[in-house]
Amino acid sequence: MKQLNLILPGLIWPNTADYEYLSSRIKLPQFSNLFAKGKLSRLELNVSDFVYAEQLSSGLNLANYYAKELGLNAHVAYMLLEPTHLRLDRDRLLISEPALLQLNSAEAQQLIGEINGYFSGELEVFYISDELWLIGLNFALDDVVSYPLIDIVGENIDEFLPSGNERLRLHKLINEIQMLLFNLPLNKLREDEGLLSINSVWIWDKAPAKFAFEFGTRLANNSNFNALTDDFAAVTSLIVDKAYYPACYRDSFSWLEVVAELDNLLAAKLSNLLNSRKIQRLNIYVPTLTGCHCLQLSRFDLWKFWRKKAFLWYELAEELAE
Repeated sequence: MKQLNLILPGLIWPNTADYEYLSSRIKLPQFSNLFAKGKLSRLELNVSDFVYAEQLSSGLNLANYYAKELGLNAHVAYMLLEPTHLRLDRDRLLISEPALLQLNSAEAQQLIGEINGYFSGELEVFYISDELWLIGLNFALDDVVSYPLIDIVGENIDEFLPSGNERLRLHKLINEIQMLLFNLPLNKLREDEGLLSINSVWIWDKAPAKFAFEFGTRLANNSNFNALTDDFAAVTSLIVDKAYYPACYRDSFSWLEVVAELDNLLAAKLSNLLNSRKIQRLNIYVPTLTGCHCLQLSRFDLWKFWRKKAFLWYELAEELAE
């Protein structure tokens, strides 16, 4: 059976207080019809579960997976470390995704070198990619609870700082790195070039999640959904995140444009793929900060005329927000 797993973070606007305002500006008839015909369930998954699905399929925590890939085992514990930019918004301190930094490899290596030099003998940071690093620590983190940066973009970090017995040590570490970054000439050069300063880091890890469906061997991230051609066999799972960052940053103007495009182009294509038997089953995942909604839909469900033809967007959003 040909199955498509489609992940659509940001499809549902995160603030329910804005629904009445948004409902007069958007309808989403194609998506509403799909959601009306399928079976809807709720799962304990977040955006990070899909972004890192391939690595987490190893059965290891994400930090331990990368430590194994790098051949590391000399430290008591490992966590992920991401460079970021924090900005003050009234009484909230908001976090940004590393991609906004436009960090290059030379800058990443320089930052890692500065941190390792400052904390020599206490910890060590290792390069995974320009935007994702690994930190080796000399103390255990058995009960730590942390949040992947990708899940909390645009949120107030005070609500998501690591917790557990070693939380104060981790918070102190973040603060010390912030002070180190504040004085770096690199940030002055970046600001002169019109780039965001790297004024903080985020420490986190993630355990493997249990998925309701197999994700196959390929999990593509294609925001333009060009992979959904008539030759569907090339894709088993697809993340389309075009609406995610506008939703995270509460940019309603951009978000309205994107979700209208997704409804008009993507949702219509999904219906065509089902009707033409290019796919037999469609699983649509809508991950949010508080969990994930999953729609299971087969081509036969489209013919169940006795089900409600379509939600209004307002009804769909309220149902998913519950």
